[in-house]
Formats: sequence, structure tokens, C-alpha cells
Amino acid sequence: MVHTKTKRKNGDERRDRILEILRQSTEPVTGGELADKMSVSRQIIVQDISLLKAKEHPIIATSQGYMYLAQQKSSSKERIIACRHSAKETRHELNLIVDRGVTVKNVTVEHPLYGEITVSLMIRNRLTLSDL
Repeated sequence: MVHTKTKRKNGDERRDRILEILRQSTEPVTGGELADKMSVSRQIIVQDISLLKAKEHPIIATSQGYMYLAQQKSSSKERIIACRHSAKETRHELNLIVDRGVTVKNVTVEHPLYGEITVSLMIRNRLTLSDL
């Protein structure tokens, strides 16, 4: 029983450290990076992130890694842009958007069979766009 308490404490400490890393980072942090820093498997990190999200911590998974969504400034605005274009045109449009200082939070695709599919992106600049 003492062994279980030790594991729980280590897990709690690890999740606290994960929160600290994500809060301090301005860029997404991959599960592999977190696993290396915590000396655990990536699967443990996935489980830890799930537990943190269940406790209502605003963590999202993007194509570049995990991010902690800090409170946004009151001056920021959100808009939804609806469009239809080819993959090549998509990259061009995203470049135009991020070049003007806009963050693309996510994309939603309307699929005829599966309905709406939404993926978090958090694209802030051309560098994060080139990773896609």
C-alpha cells in the first residue's frame, strides 16, 4: 500500500511539472519531449494529459504537440473563415493569414460520410505551417 501512495505522489508531481512546462512554453511541446524530461514513456504522458484535461486544465493537442491555452487578452478577437479550395490554395491562404499576425486555432472539414471533423492546429507563423 505504501508503494501505491509513492506512485500516486510521483504521478501527481509529474503532472504538476507537465503543467509547469506547458504553461511556460510559447510553442507546442511534443509528447516525446515531455516523456524525455519526465523519464517515462510517451504513453504515460498521453495518460497524464488525459487526466489533466479531465481536471479541466485547458490543454490542447495540436499537430506540433501539446499547448496550454492561457487566458486570452480582452483585445483579441476570434473569427470563423469559411472557404473551399485545393491543398495548394490552402497553404497559400494560411501563409497570407499568419503573415498578418493571426493565429489559426483549428480547421473544420465537412466530410460527406463522417460529418464535421475538427483538428487543433495553432499555426502562428510560417515555421509552424511548414511542419504540416
